[in-house]
Amino acid sequence: MSAWLTLDFSAGTSIETACEDAQRVSDILGVNVEFKFNGVKCFAGIGGKADVLAQRQQKEQARKLDGPLDTRLARSIGEDRKDAR
Repeated sequence: MSAWLTLDFSAGTSIETACEDAQRVSDILGVNVEFKFNGVKCFAGIGGKADVLAQRQQKEQARKLDGPLDTRLARSIGEDRKDAR
C-alpha cells in the first residue's frame, strides 16, 4: 500500500513508546507511518519491528552529519542505513 500517515508525539515520550505506537498503527491500519523524533525522520513500515526502529533512531541521532544535505533517517524494515550504502 502506498498510503502514509504522519504522527506527532508529545514532549517527554520515549523513543521506545513512540516506535511501539507507530509500528502498532502501521500494522493495524496497513499504512506506512512517519514521525520525527529528536531530529531523526522515522518510518514504521507494515510488518516492521519497533525495537529495530528505536535502535536505528538512536544510532542516527548519535551519527555525525556528513554535510548540510545529509539527513537522519531510521526505518523499522529493510537494511540498516549503513549496510545499504
